Amino acid sequence: MKQETEHEKQHPQKPQVLPMSAFEEYMYWDSMPGYPMDCYTRLCWSGGFSHSDLEQALEQALQLHPLLKSRRKYRRKGRKPAWVISPPMGIQSGEEYSLVDGVRVYWSQGACRTAYPPAAKVPLDLDQEPPMRLVVQEETDADGRVLRTDLAFKFHHAVSDALGANRFISEFLILYAQRLGADPEIWKDYEWVEPKMLPTRSWCGKTFWGWVKRFFVFYRWYSRIPTMLFRRILPLAKNAEAEALKQVDAFYPAMLFQALSPEQTTFWVKTCKQRGGTLNDFLLQAAFLALKDWREAHPEQAYQEPDGRLGAFRIAVPTNLRNQALAKLPAANMVSMTFVDRWLEQIAPTRECFQSLHQEMKCIKDWELGFILVMGMMDVQRYGLLRRMIRVRDCWASMVVTNIGRAFDASVLPFPRDAQGRLQAGEAVLETLDGASPIRPLTSVSLSSITYAGRMFLTLHYDSRLMNEELAQDFFQRVTAQMGILLENEGWS
Repeated sequence: MKQETEHEKQHPQKPQVLPMSAFEEYMYWDSMPGYPMDCYTRLCWSGGFSHSDLEQALEQALQLHPLLKSRRKYRRKGRKPAWVISPPMGIQSGEEYSLVDGVRVYWSQGACRTAYPPAAKVPLDLDQEPPMRLVVQEETDADGRVLRTDLAFKFHHAVSDALGANRFISEFLILYAQRLGADPEIWKDYEWVEPKMLPTRSWCGKTFWGWVKRFFVFYRWYSRIPTMLFRRILPLAKNAEAEALKQVDAFYPAMLFQALSPEQTTFWVKTCKQRGGTLNDFLLQAAFLALKDWREAHPEQAYQEPDGRLGAFRIAVPTNLRNQALAKLPAANMVSMTFVDRWLEQIAPTRECFQSLHQEMKCIKDWELGFILVMGMMDVQRYGLLRRMIRVRDCWASMVVTNIGRAFDASVLPFPRDAQGRLQAGEAVLETLDGASPIRPLTSVSLSSITYAGRMFLTLHYDSRLMNEELAQDFFQRVTAQMGILLENEGWS
């Protein structure tokens, strides 16, 4: 470990305290033992990694993204949570796990590209560790040579969203490749993040007048607020016994994966554009159709209201709040949520159904309606009622649909690549990746999509206490099948 100099001993650095933004605090309070607010990104490589170089590259990356190595503390006034960023702590290497600036890096042996290793499954405990963990899973041959390596990153959603996590991982990989001797000229024009921007993240890159404009937009669309708060929402699966929901089970996180071929990925993206929409629009329609179909196919497992009345299906869609002013912001949670509701009779594999979803999503983007939830949370946070607001209702959404888009794209991340456009760090090649966002009570499933090196990867995170793997797989297949029907039906256009 790095030794302190005499100057550092006499003039120790003071920890930096950053109050949580409203959305960060919401994510923090909404985390519970049975439903931890943890999200995942797993990178599956051929070949192996140098442990010492990985640790040192991670230490450098954490200096650029300090929220990921922070500690949670409560400020005395009102027991409000905040992040505390301590001075550099160095590296403590170990056989089971190493501490890199306080972040735990677990070393695990076993088959890669299967279920997540045990160390990745255990929920993050912010009383004991920073809001990030890395598990390195290595698969070896009979001679002990590493054939494959999985890097499973686990983040608390209060400290980072998927885009922020991918930015951190990108810079960690750059620093690792540089340690292996990659040509530094590759990154001569790369713009690194600036940690000094973190204290202003609550402004979301907006000027004062930008927030004034948001104020008027807020009241232009205020009718969405009571709908969000009070509309009856229909969960997908029947609820389990209350005791079973207090802790995660042995299958957590329960995930299913599907990788599209380059040809199928190209077809999906190209056809969506030809039909005048986005991939996200069609994923939403396919998800609504799958919700309806699954419910009709499995009435005994479907959620039933005690009074027999049915609510609307609701899909929660994470909305990116970043703009150009935040291009150099380190990993942080800069998303909001928008909610798209449809009654059962409104869900159909028709152009009319698609157009209604397309127009609603376009309106959300054009008017930046994701700020409605953020501004409302700011007001609630100001009065110290944010924790209570979260418990207003049991079910906020039937499912979550997250389209992360293109990851590690060559236009954004300069990096050594093989002939297929895949990242190459030394002898290791990034072949596939997956990721998942958290699920909440009565939100049984979360669908994530990400595109890398010309292929789309889909992940379904499901609540294994509410549905078994067979039922989850059935739902997953219905989503992709509906997507195929929508895009292959030429008469539909």
